[in-house]
Amino acid sequence: MLNKLLCAVFAVVLCLSTAVGDDKSVFSKTLGLAEQGDADAQFMLGRMYEKGEGTPQDDKQSLYWYTKAAEQGDAIAQLNLGNMYSLGRGGPEDKERALSWYFRAAEQGVAEAQYNLGVMYHDGKDVPQDYKTALDWFTKAAKQGDSSAQYNLGVMYLAGRGAPQNYEEAVHWITTAAEHGESGAQYNLGVMYYNGNGVPHSYKQARHWFTKAAEQGNTSAQYNLGVIFLHGQGTPKNDVAAHMWASISAASGHVMAGKLRDQLITAMTADKIAEAERLAREWMGEHP
Repeated sequence: MLNKLLCAVFAVVLCLSTAVGDDKSVFSKTLGLAEQGDADAQFMLGRMYEKGEGTPQDDKQSLYWYTKAAEQGDAIAQLNLGNMYSLGRGGPEDKERALSWYFRAAEQGVAEAQYNLGVMYHDGKDVPQDYKTALDWFTKAAKQGDSSAQYNLGVMYLAGRGAPQNYEEAVHWITTAAEHGESGAQYNLGVMYYNGNGVPHSYKQARHWFTKAAEQGNTSAQYNLGVIFLHGQGTPKNDVAAHMWASISAASGHVMAGKLRDQLITAMTADKIAEAERLAREWMGEHP
């Protein structure tokens, strides 16, 4: 399943460089340019109202000025309008307008808008569910380097959604996303190597990718590392490491990890348990 929801983070382009304390002066100059029809200034004014820079934060004014810029073709303003209408910021929630602005931004090549459309069509969110169209939009965003789109594209090829099942494409896109730091892709790539699904079976590669995901806080990857160290799969058996990773995962609520940790305790010496607990505390202290 896709593990990403519609991105609601506004993309911004910083067009002006200012010293601290100059926000009000910059706002005044930007307002003057925006009122004269300058699209860059209109976008910047929308951002300043959105962030409360040089003026009180005001979603209605942000929506107004983003609209001015978007109507002149500013692609990032179009993306931001899609997000604002989707969330009901600055006015009533309006999914139809959100979709319209996402389309306009996506057609100008904005990867975030292309990704958002992919999610909407995949999930049937405010549009008829259409895996083929979702695949097309994820492909456009993925080719621009959007790691979430790359991961979702790989998952679709793996499941045969929107196109015939294609392990080669699935592995390519999931690996690309994993190499770009997408934790879900790293975890799933670990599962694929662990099971030999679409790739050669390799515990060593599985441990590599589970470790990458675990370091980003993926609790399932943390649990799987515990299992790997418990059984010595692709690495020497290590009860201390197994206990450490099980404890870290369990601390975030992973039920099976808690059971694994309790199982390990029955077969470990007090000194080893203390060492594992210390290592887990240190790791969690470094990864708040």
